[in-house]
Amino acid sequence: MRVADKPSLRTCQALFYIYYFTMWKGQPVLGRPFLRLGMEMILSLQLDVDPDDSPWLNVLQLSDAEKEERRRIVYSYFYAYKTEQSIAGDTYGIPISVDKLNQLSEITEPYPAFTSFSFFGSVCEVYRLICDIKKHHSTAPESIETIMTSDTSVELQRQLNNVYTSIESKYLLAMENPCHVSSSDYDRFIIQLTAIPLWKYHT
Repeated sequence: MRVADKPSLRTCQALFYIYYFTMWKGQPVLGRPFLRLGMEMILSLQLDVDPDDSPWLNVLQLSDAEKEERRRIVYSYFYAYKTEQSIAGDTYGIPISVDKLNQLSEITEPYPAFTSFSFFGSVCEVYRLICDIKKHHSTAPESIETIMTSDTSVELQRQLNNVYTSIESKYLLAMENPCHVSSSDYDRFIIQLTAIPLWKYHT
């Protein structure tokens, strides 16, 4: 694709929107090349390094909104990539990560640019954990005991605990009885879910 010859933030955003549109239209095969190209461009531009830790960006004198814009495009790609991996496995092998980025924040000055989306990092971590669990169970265990006691299983449990504790209680769908969903659980879940502005993560 010719767009790959001139990597830029705007091109990354355009590629993501093309991918997102193909997914919305039920054509993931058409969109995946755009997802891959966008992730490669992110690494090429070092967008996965937080703007506050990128001295080469100082000359641009980025505003807080422009810094947040860069973070959100990487988070969006990471979320899409981990969603793909959780379904189809690792088909790209691209080491994209949000580990070097600050958490997403609300930008309201000098004008409302980005609303709060504090839980999106935790959503990404949930998908990362799903991918790690799927990868771990892609091969048969040596024995029944190793399913629960292997070093990898212990590490996955540690990751699960970390993800769980990182999520605000208002986003956790906790049942009164783990064996079934009660009517009060159902009503509470509806209130919790409708309060989450899922559209706000868009870049």
